[in-house]
Amino acid sequence: MKKLNKFMCLALSASMLLSFTSCDPDSDDEKIEFENVNIVLPEPVGENPFAGKTFTINSENPFISQPSKYTFTNDTCTISQTMQSGEDSTIEAAATYSYSYNATDSLLYLALRTTQYLGAGDSMSFSDLKNFISLGQKSGADTAELQYLADQASITFSTPAVCKYTIQDDKFSAENYFDGTLPCQCSFKSDSAYLSAEGISFSSKTDDAVYNIMLFYDKDRSFHGRVYSTAGETISLTGTVKGTYTSTGKGTSGCKVSLTFTDLPEGIKSFSKGMPYIFEQMTSSLY
Repeated sequence: MKKLNKFMCLALSASMLLSFTSCDPDSDDEKIEFENVNIVLPEPVGENPFAGKTFTINSENPFISQPSKYTFTNDTCTISQTMQSGEDSTIEAAATYSYSYNATDSLLYLALRTTQYLGAGDSMSFSDLKNFISLGQKSGADTAELQYLADQASITFSTPAVCKYTIQDDKFSAENYFDGTLPCQCSFKSDSAYLSAEGISFSSKTDDAVYNIMLFYDKDRSFHGRVYSTAGETISLTGTVKGTYTSTGKGTSGCKVSLTFTDLPEGIKSFSKGMPYIFEQMTSSLY
C-alpha cells in the first residue's frame, strides 16, 4: 500500500515544519501556490454494502507489517496500517475518507479528508497542511521543497479513488478502476515513464536526475503542472508544463491515456511539445 505511506509522509513532513522557530509573518518571499481541492462524490446507488463493517486486507507492500484495516461508518471509511520503519520498529498511520458507492456496478468512491501519523499529533486536513507549509516558508525552509510538498498535498487531497470491489463471505477486495477521466488513483506506464496520481515520473539519460512532473487536471481535459528534478537529496523546481489529454476504455486494466504537451521547459529532453505520449493502465489494488 504505497498510497497511505505517502499520506503518512505528508503528515510527518508537515509536522517537521513545526521545528522551525524564526517566524516572520511579514515575509515578502514568493508565496507557495496551492491548487483547489474539491472532490464531489456521486450520489449513492442501491443499498449500502459497507456501513458498520470492518474488513482486513493483506498488503503486497513489504513495508506493511500487518493487514490493513478498513473501518466503515455510514459515510466515512478509515484505513489503518502498521508501517515497518526499521528492523524492530513500526509506525501507525491512518487516513479517513468520505465515500459513496454504486451497488449495481460494484463501484466504491473515496475522497480523502484527513491523514494521520500517530507519532506526530492530531490528524491533519488539507487546511492543516497548508498552514504548516506556510509556517515552514515563513521560517526560511527551502521554497522548492515546500512547493513540492504543497503540490503533493494538493494532489493527495484532490484525487478521488474509484474502485471495483467484491464482498464475498465478509471478505473485501478492491482494484483501482479507471472511469475515463483524470485525476485518478490508477497507475499507467509507457516505454520510459510512469503516470500516477502525482503525475509523470522518469529518469533522465543526460543528467542522472529523477524528474517528477506534478500534474493538475481541468474539466476540459487540459492539464498544467510543475516540473521537479531530484539529484541526491536536493529537489529543484525546473519549470512548468501545460497540455491536454485523451483516454480510451474504462475498467481495472488495459485502458490508455494520451498526453500532449503544449508548453514544456526546454531542458526536458524526454518529451517534446505537440507529440502525444501514450500510457497504458496497470492493474493495481486499492491502497
